[in-house]
Amino acid sequence: MRQIMGFLILTSYLWVGTVWAQSPEALLDRLSQSQSRSVSAGLIAQIWARWTGAAADAEQQKLMQIGVSQMNAARYPLAEKTFDALIALNPNFMEAWNKRATVRYVLGDFNGSQDDINEVLAREPRHFGALSGLGLINMQRGDLSNAIRAYEKVLQIDPFSQDARVLLPKLRKQVDKSNL
Repeated sequence: MRQIMGFLILTSYLWVGTVWAQSPEALLDRLSQSQSRSVSAGLIAQIWARWTGAAADAEQQKLMQIGVSQMNAARYPLAEKTFDALIALNPNFMEAWNKRATVRYVLGDFNGSQDDINEVLAREPRHFGALSGLGLINMQRGDLSNAIRAYEKVLQIDPFSQDARVLLPKLRKQVDKSNL
C-alpha cells in the first residue's frame, strides 16, 4: 500500500510540475483542444500567470503589480501612467501593453486601446484577452463584422470563452437584421 501511495504522490508531483513548467505557447495549444470548462479555466489561469509574470526583472514585476492594483482600485489614469513607465522600461513586455489597452478602453480611448492591442497581437496572435478587447472596441464602433471575427478567433483559442459564446449569437443576429 505504501508503494502505491508513494507512486501516486510521485506521479502527481511530476504531472503538476510538468504542467506548470509548460510555456504559454504549449498551454495555448492545450487550451484550444480543451474538452471541459474546468480544464480551460485552469489553463487560462496558468497562461495569465505566465503573461503577467513575464517581467524582465523585479522592478518591472513591481510596476506590473502596482498597475494591476491601481486598475483593481479603479484608479485608471494612474494605472495608465504606471503601464506607460513599464512599457518604456521594457517594450517587449506583452502583458504591459495588454493591461494598458484595458485601461485605455475603460477610459474611452478606443484608438489608444486598439494601438496597444495591435502591439499585443504582434507578440502573441493567440492572446485571447486582447482579441476579446478588440471585439469590444469593434462593438463600440458599430463594426459588428470585425467584432464577430475577433470573437470567432477567441473561440478557436478558448472553446469555452463565456464572453464569445454569449456575444457571438447576438452579434450575428444584429448583422443578419441589418442585412435585410
